Amino acid sequence: MMDVEKKNHYIELFRNAKFNCFPIPASQKIADFRYKASKTVPNQIIKYEENYGILPTAGNGNCIVDLDNKEHYRKFAEFMIKEGFMMIESPHGWHMPVVDLGGAVSKIELFDYNIQPKKIVEIQGYDHYCVGAESMIIDTDDRELTYTNRGSDKIWSGSGRDFHDFVDTICQKLKVESRKKNNN
Repeated sequence: MMDVEKKNHYIELFRNAKFNCFPIPASQKIADFRYKASKTVPNQIIKYEENYGILPTAGNGNCIVDLDNKEHYRKFAEFMIKEGFMMIESPHGWHMPVVDLGGAVSKIELFDYNIQPKKIVEIQGYDHYCVGAESMIIDTDDRELTYTNRGSDKIWSGSGRDFHDFVDTICQKLKVESRKKNNN
């Protein structure tokens, strides 16, 4: 169940960190006409019953690391939580917001072909969003699933580190790689 006070707290926290939070219809994770990638209007009103998306913004050095396998990345998530950082548990994985990166931030898809053939980690840049903490969706089995921050309110800072160096570190720590070239 969604905690509206907490949801509003996170919206303010993300907006102060230069993320664009925008409304998503209640009980779903798919955005509607109010989402326009990097052209999404900032500071839209988000009604108490609505979910919201967290959208990194161009030129502000922020992104979201989207880990798409909850159990495989649980130890990493627990480590980041223990280190005092925000880690949002989603129905199928984890979202780790990041701020203060240098250089051009963009969407990156990363793979662990030993686990699955499709992407397993995405770094969301300014044209892509993740669903925000305290949003609630209804899954295909009519279950309510809530996005929950399991860590603190402290967003991990890249301290001006170059975005591509950050991606290299993520690849090493999570044992992922960019897409393999097809030999055909």
